[in-house]
Amino acid sequence: MLEYINQNAGAPRLPLRVNAIFGLFRTIQIQNIVPTRWKINWDQSTYEENSNLTNADNWIDNTIVDTIPSSADNQAGTVIVPSGFFNGTRQLKIWMSAPPTLAVDGPDMSTSGGASVDLSTEEIDSNNYYVYITNTNSSFTLTLDWFSEDGP
Repeated sequence: MLEYINQNAGAPRLPLRVNAIFGLFRTIQIQNIVPTRWKINWDQSTYEENSNLTNADNWIDNTIVDTIPSSADNQAGTVIVPSGFFNGTRQLKIWMSAPPTLAVDGPDMSTSGGASVDLSTEEIDSNNYYVYITNTNSSFTLTLDWFSEDGP
């Protein structure tokens, strides 16, 4: 419509007012190198029920990552969080797991997309780690893999 008006100077002009609410979001793509398995504490359904930032503490559910990931948890995923989610205390928690038959020497995590990402890990046992995302300044892709005890 605006293009038509710009190209047709004789067209009648109507006052037009656009009201919009804009939000800043961080898109976190999570990819894994098989046989890595993972789960995240982000509760998408709770977020969809009430996406107001005052409800942000309810968008994470650590009981989701209370059990070891299964082979059904091998898919890549996307988490979209409002930028205000990361407030210094809230964090995304990922349980990253390797099958017991795989000899690993810790997680190999890489990010791409130009974001500054605050990541940390906590060892559960030699094949299971928690990965914490505590802040990011923009969207990014996180790739989960393992350093192998057998070498590259």
